[in-house]
Amino acid sequence: MVTYRDLQYVIPYFTQLLMYASPVALTVSAVPTRFRVFFFLNPLTGLLEAFRWAIVGRGTVSGIAIAYSVVVTVLAFILGAFAFKRMERSFADVI
Repeated sequence: MVTYRDLQYVIPYFTQLLMYASPVALTVSAVPTRFRVFFFLNPLTGLLEAFRWAIVGRGTVSGIAIAYSVVVTVLAFILGAFAFKRMERSFADVI
C-alpha cells in the first residue's frame, strides 16, 4: 500500500468477496458434480471442509484439496516475500 495508495480501499472489498466465494455455509456435497472442479479452485475449500469434518462431523476430508491449499499458501508467501524484498528499499523514499 506504500507504492499504490488505492490498495487500501480495494483490499477490504476483495477480502469480502473472497469470504462470499468461500464455502462457509455450503458443503461440497451440496454442489453439483460438474461444478466441483471450479469450487475446489478456491484454496480455502479444502481447509473449510476439514474444519467442518473435525468440528461437526460432516463433510469430507480430501488430501488433495488440503495439499492444494498448502501449496497455494506457501507459493503466496514466497512470492510475497520476494516482492517485499524487492520493493523494501524504495519504501522510505515514498513515505
